[in-house]
Formats: sequence, C-alpha cells, structure tokens
Amino acid sequence: MSSTPNQIDLNCADTEVTQLLSNIPEEIITKVVFKSPAYKHDVLPALQGCGVAHFSCHGIVDHINPSNSRLLLSDWETSPLTVADVNALKLSNARLAYLSACHASSNRAMDLLDEGIHLTGAFQMAGFPQAIGSLWQVDDERSAVVSRIVWDTMLTTVGAVDFGKAAEGLHHALRALREETRRVEGLEMRFPDQPIVWAPFIHMGT
Repeated sequence: MSSTPNQIDLNCADTEVTQLLSNIPEEIITKVVFKSPAYKHDVLPALQGCGVAHFSCHGIVDHINPSNSRLLLSDWETSPLTVADVNALKLSNARLAYLSACHASSNRAMDLLDEGIHLTGAFQMAGFPQAIGSLWQVDDERSAVVSRIVWDTMLTTVGAVDFGKAAEGLHHALRALREETRRVEGLEMRFPDQPIVWAPFIHMGT
C-alpha cells in the first residue's frame, strides 16, 4: 500500500508489487491484488484461499499487547488487521507469507519476550509454513530490493516458483544489501557495513 491514512507514503510499495506481478506467470499463481485503499474485510477472506500472501505496507508493534500488533490497511484506525486476527485463521493451502512491513517479526512486551507473538509468527500459526518479516523499522526502497531478489531466486527457469529457495533468496538479498552499505558512490574504499540496514529481515519456517 503506497498510501495509508495518517502515515507517510511508501513510495516504493507499488513498484515492489508491480515487479512481483510481472515476474510471476498467471498460470503459476492466481493473483488477487489489493492496492490503496485496501480494507480488512476484503483481505481476511482473500487469505482463506491463498497460497502466497505478500504485503507491502506499514506495520506497527504493540508494546503492551503483542496480539494487537498490526499491518496497516486503509481502515487500520477503526478495524486493524492484528496478530490475533491472523492467528485465528486456519489455512490448508498456504505456502509463503512475505511481510514487507516494519516490525512484522517484533515483540516488545517485556513480560512476553520469550513468546513468538508477532505478525510473522501469526502467519505461521495460521498455516503458512514459511514467513519473511522484519525485526525493526526498515527502509521502503531497500525493502523493495530485498523482495525482488528473494522472488528472483525462487523463480525457476521454467517459470515455476520454488518455495524451498525462500531462505536462500533472502540470504542473497541481505548479502547484496550488506555489501551496498559498505560502499559510497565515487569512492573506491570500503567502509564497515551497517547492520541496522540489512539485519532486520528474517526468514522463519522450512
């Protein structure tokens, strides 16, 4: 979602989704796309029958009750899509949840730090065997680059999607992003890398 009420615009969100849609053949994955505005009452039913869920939007972590951490859709202020909502789903055909959103894998409740109560974990509990998310705030432009490399890695030469390469794809993406942080345009020398930029992205599951 490039535009969300009372949030800064995500200028690269549409580009991220457009790249994904153009690279995956329609005969491989049936695509249902929600762009701004997108609402919880549309997205939740769509998740019931999907194999792949890819979100490019804002995410917020609830520091008191992690079950209220949420992905920000157009109605997030009145009807948020929360960890509890996703956790209540029981999906049978799910393959991969990709959460290109800040704090998707974060739990900040001090008395629940040993619990996997976050959006990425909720998608796994709902039935997605693999999920990709982030531990803290991430840059919109770099998130789109990571997404592209992950999906490029999973796409095979015959146009199929090898979900078994999701973790490998994220590995390649983060190595590339890490190397990028070591360089400054116009200079030949390399600098210490910046983990704050490349380290938040994680893969969970098998």
